[in-house]
Amino acid sequence: MEVEEAGDTYYTLSEVEKHKGESSEKWIVIGREIYDVTSFINRHPGGKRILLHHCGQDATDAFHAFHPIAEKATKHLTALKIGQTSPSEQETPDIVRDFRELRSRVESMGWMKPDWKFYTLVFLHIMVLEYGAYGLLLSLGMRPLAVAFGIAMIVAAQVQAGWLQHDIGHLSIFRDTRISYLAHVFVMSFTKGALVQWWNHNHNQHHAKPNVISKDPDTRLDALFVVGEVMPVRVARDPDHVQMPYHWQHWYFSFTFPPLLFPLYFSYENLRLLKKARMGDRVGFILYYIKILTVLYIASGSVVQTLAFYFTFRFFESQIFVWISQSNHIPMPIEDDERKDWFSMQLKATCNIHDNLFNTWISGHLNYQIEHHLFPRMPRHNYHKVRPLVESMCNKHGVPYIAKGLFEAFADILRSLEKSGKLWLDAHNAVLRAEM
Repeated sequence: MEVEEAGDTYYTLSEVEKHKGESSEKWIVIGREIYDVTSFINRHPGGKRILLHHCGQDATDAFHAFHPIAEKATKHLTALKIGQTSPSEQETPDIVRDFRELRSRVESMGWMKPDWKFYTLVFLHIMVLEYGAYGLLLSLGMRPLAVAFGIAMIVAAQVQAGWLQHDIGHLSIFRDTRISYLAHVFVMSFTKGALVQWWNHNHNQHHAKPNVISKDPDTRLDALFVVGEVMPVRVARDPDHVQMPYHWQHWYFSFTFPPLLFPLYFSYENLRLLKKARMGDRVGFILYYIKILTVLYIASGSVVQTLAFYFTFRFFESQIFVWISQSNHIPMPIEDDERKDWFSMQLKATCNIHDNLFNTWISGHLNYQIEHHLFPRMPRHNYHKVRPLVESMCNKHGVPYIAKGLFEAFADILRSLEKSGKLWLDAHNAVLRAEM
């Protein structure tokens, strides 16, 4: 319902909801303001999909989570404003108000600012691992001990570079997007051999709608796996969907997803996006492969040994990445978009791994996954500072704060897959009985 009052146009939230991603006109709420972003969708610097995921909804907290300089981003929206939310619906729920107060406190405490000494040490230890491995291989060749240490050092460098590029991509280190892009190219493209564009295309969508079916790219696993409680039943009832033996997925997961994600799928995705990537991204990507393949060929003198070494370290890197990254999300509820507030949505979709020196290092501080999801731009060295405040807010509002041991988290992935597989099997058998 549209109401005009004192020169302003007011709309109810139910009217806003009609203008979601599938509609011809797309509206979004930020603060009290309503914007028609139809003409802006394809020009959005963060990509159109993340904006489409919030059309017809209040995106206030998502907006602040992803924009380090909110005032600068708001300028692009001024011309798109069409009105405000109805005064009768402008009361802020307690949990939303408390989270916004927490965010203000975090910013006033300076916890959104990076520690340059910390990030310098992170960068240097990656360089020591990578180029130390190259020096070792070039000096000793492909002797067994040199190969073993070389693989271990390169895997460690790759994993740690992955966490560093993650920080850069979230603007946790550099607020200037141009500087951040150059740093991202160096770490992601030239040091890891992956495209910045691929990461930007997928990862912010994941943060905006974690564990939300059809909106979080990380839930699009149904070619091999069904997750959560909604997807298994939906897939089983879809006559056009290829029905895998999902009731065995907790057995075949360990032999497919962790070892093959990087060597096969990520390699394919990066090559697919290479032509569309920005020039700097492409140059860094190509130079990485010239660098790594040249070093390995000089050290081995054999194309076969070069490729064997390359795919071996990708295999181990992939294992570490998948088990760590999936332990925070697969065991948690995976559902359709329930339009929850930012705090509740992130806590429902994420869990932490207990903090100790090894867990924190091997995961790049992403054992603090809850804090990271609430404040994606926060430099990782500050997660432990905000954790007590997050736990306190959870206790106040009765929101579960889940933290577990590293190997318990890994086991929960398999337990969750087994549960989802059984749900699929029951639904699949029900479909077969109905067809008889």
